[in-house]
Amino acid sequence: PGDGLGARKVLFAVSLGGHPVDKPCREAAVAAVKAMSSLGYDVEPVEDLWDPDEVEELFGLLIRVGVARAVAPHNDWQTRVTPPIRSLAEQGAVISATQYLDALDRIRALREAFDRRMVDVHSLVTPVAASGAWSIGYPAPPSIEGKGVPASAGRIFSTAVNLLGLPALSIPAAIDEAGMPFGAQIVMARQRDCALLDLGVKLEDRLAF
Repeated sequence: PGDGLGARKVLFAVSLGGHPVDKPCREAAVAAVKAMSSLGYDVEPVEDLWDPDEVEELFGLLIRVGVARAVAPHNDWQTRVTPPIRSLAEQGAVISATQYLDALDRIRALREAFDRRMVDVHSLVTPVAASGAWSIGYPAPPSIEGKGVPASAGRIFSTAVNLLGLPALSIPAAIDEAGMPFGAQIVMARQRDCALLDLGVKLEDRLAF
């Protein structure tokens, strides 16, 4: 009690903040929670795990600063990177220390809030991504559910897990009519990596992959 180890509640989200999610991605997550239910867990649907727009704002700032730092030691870096990397580096180079430290403070607050939420929760289940595989040549899915979307739209479930520093697994959970695989993301509280791996083995058996 108090650390999630004895909890039976599983949080389940197939959408966040009204962002589009392709049907096979949702179906994979549903298959995973059915397996969780068969193992005796109580599934609670939610839609407010995190704010995808806030997560993307903070994660994007970290990416830009990180890229700018990585290329800075190389005098001729502008001629050795792709245009998207150059754009990220140029944006990161003008982010102030105050902006960066403010982002770190906001990330710490998000982590603390999520830690509190997970105290009596065993795990949470989401799609791995909001989109299936997209055509080669595109850096991100150009559309989800038939709607044009920004490049960040496909990663609304996974980016937050990285930002919050949580252990997570991607479990194959469904195959669409074209034979393409879709996964469910299983997430646990910080420092519960071993328990997560144990759960992953059980779910693989139940999902028959």
